[in-house]
Amino acid sequence: MRPLLFFVLARKDISVRYKQTLIGVGWVVIKPLITTVIFTFIFGGLLGQADRDGMVKYSFIVYCSVLLFNAYQSAISEMSNCFVGNISLIQKTNIKKYNYALGALGVAFFDFVLVYIISLPFLIFSDVLGLYESFFLLVCGFICAVLGGLHGYGLAVANVYFRDVRYALPFLVQTVFYATPVGYLLTDIPEKYQTIILLNPISIIIEFSRGQLFAMTNYITEEAFFIFVSHLFLFLLINKVISSKYVAKMADYL
Repeated sequence: MRPLLFFVLARKDISVRYKQTLIGVGWVVIKPLITTVIFTFIFGGLLGQADRDGMVKYSFIVYCSVLLFNAYQSAISEMSNCFVGNISLIQKTNIKKYNYALGALGVAFFDFVLVYIISLPFLIFSDVLGLYESFFLLVCGFICAVLGGLHGYGLAVANVYFRDVRYALPFLVQTVFYATPVGYLLTDIPEKYQTIILLNPISIIIEFSRGQLFAMTNYITEEAFFIFVSHLFLFLLINKVISSKYVAKMADYL
């Protein structure tokens, strides 16, 4: 039973999230759809970025990018609240702390898989994605969720010691969102700024996925891939240090 504790925690959070909601799981679809419509209208229509690929293809490019960023955003949000949101369990039980983190990551990935399954028939039958591309989108969503989890773990611990983290997090995520080529294409910004954009690891995933999903020119170089892998190992090391120094003492601050 113990190896499945994170699954039980994730199921509890999922059931609470959609309990007594007006349209239930429909919210996971409405959010990316509205975001896609707004970005397609502003960047594709008003700014003319869809002239090269056509409005329909551009809207699908944006939609898939929004799905990937939402997986990242959901993971970092769920992860940052995984300890504070389970105060009573932490105080009353001896559940290993990593179960709360894995449970939060499971909730984020569940949301992505849910909207992925709902969107998949439309993406395939619209001849936008093939079976390989569809599976690749799922893999990219998992990577985005893991990346968000890595970024959110340290914030989760900081949220225990400093409760104002919850107020800074939305601003932080919004800043990353604008610095990520979700509603716009990397080629539509000046070349001298593209390197800066690609320092953001979520930008690397989204840009690489576009090249694979829509047969677009891939601008991800070996240097960018090295930056991404180094970023993952760096945050794994940081989270390891945080776990060893601060997680054991959290119960005194909750």
